[in-house]
Amino acid sequence: MWWGDRLGKGKLATLNHDLIRELLDKGDFGELFRARLGWDNPPDHLGHGVPLPKEDGVNRIDDTSLTARAVAEKRGVLVWVIDCSEIPTAAKRNRTVRDLKQYSADQLVVFATADEQLWLWPEQRPSGTGFRLVDHHYRRGKGNDALLQRLERVRFEIRESKGLTGPKVLERVRQSFNVEKVTKDFYKKYQEHHRALTDRIEGIPLGKERERRWYASVLLSRLKFIYGAIRATSGNQFLGAVTHRCVQRLQNIQGGQQEGA
Repeated sequence: MWWGDRLGKGKLATLNHDLIRELLDKGDFGELFRARLGWDNPPDHLGHGVPLPKEDGVNRIDDTSLTARAVAEKRGVLVWVIDCSEIPTAAKRNRTVRDLKQYSADQLVVFATADEQLWLWPEQRPSGTGFRLVDHHYRRGKGNDALLQRLERVRFEIRESKGLTGPKVLERVRQSFNVEKVTKDFYKKYQEHHRALTDRIEGIPLGKERERRWYASVLLSRLKFIYGAIRATSGNQFLGAVTHRCVQRLQNIQGGQQEGA
């Protein structure tokens, strides 16, 4: 349960990325959001599924009857899952999201096949009319640290409940899933450094890939925490020196170089 991820009173431990990958691979979105990320149950009439509209007697996505089911809700933001045999075209995705907006104005929509998932965030255009779909891909068994980082940012603690409003939830989800190219480039670089660091880890056998990936994630998370603490409390000159040193070490790791302490 979610409380199993807690560390001390009112505080969450670091998200267990291996467990989250396992839930994503299984397609267990209800357990993921409600038990691990602190979201709530969706309205009963939406949790049982909403049939998607058809055109000429055929479902818009494929020739089977499809249903969108709400798996979680947080202050008006819904998470929809649509199980399908293949990821639909962009035009069909847009129509499906538009159909679902009659039930919830703000939503995450996940198209899930046996092998992959397409996560969509409908970002409203600045004009106030229409939306663009921001997509995030996940392939079962391959992992996706960028998606895991996004999910970690939309995890809610019990102690937040009292002052948690719809606009606050919406803003956190937006900040996590509404990404521009520069952010995607950052996560691409992050994954490259993560793979390089995983390859250089000693003391964990090569056959234990999950443990090696987990340890690399912990190390990078600690580096990010230290960076944030220094940035919040130190001068620019010291920050620049430490940042330069950290970057040098990561580059040495990626280049396969040994560096003395």
